[in-house]
Amino acid sequence: MLFRLPLILLLLVSLVGCAGQRVSVDYQPGTAFGLMQTFGWAEGDSSELAARNGLMERRIRDAIAQQLRWHGYSEASADPDFLVDFRLQDVQRVRYHTYYDDPFFWGYHRPYFGPVFSRTVAEPYIERILTLDVLDPERRLVWRGSYSGRPSSAESPAEREAEIQAQIQAILQHFPP
Repeated sequence: MLFRLPLILLLLVSLVGCAGQRVSVDYQPGTAFGLMQTFGWAEGDSSELAARNGLMERRIRDAIAQQLRWHGYSEASADPDFLVDFRLQDVQRVRYHTYYDDPFFWGYHRPYFGPVFSRTVAEPYIERILTLDVLDPERRLVWRGSYSGRPSSAESPAEREAEIQAQIQAILQHFPP
């Protein structure tokens, strides 16, 4: 039990860190989610991720399977009720900050005269988007959940795994709708 304590604490810290992150969900109304009991893997975008980074792909796949099992679904190799696919992408974004400068400001109080100059600074950053798709057996999209936030600064594999677990849990807490 003592060896699990650091992992549990790390997971809790990761969940607190994920509180400001964005999760969005969309689904096809009228889909019989209550009849779904087994899941399988669709070989779509996740196979491209496996070619680029097999370690991250394995972490994501294991986290999805673990969360779906926790929700009561079982993995089936033949004729699953729904298929799961995921995509991980880094998107370059730009955030703008505007600063105001006063060339006549020399003391503690701003005088009520004189010009105020503004300058806008562009700050590029990377946003990581993890998208999880649920497809029916005919490979039609019936549910999509996505998580977006800053890329991980985790150093160790255990920290990366805990972060992925927290992200997948945040997405799948909305499944089924």
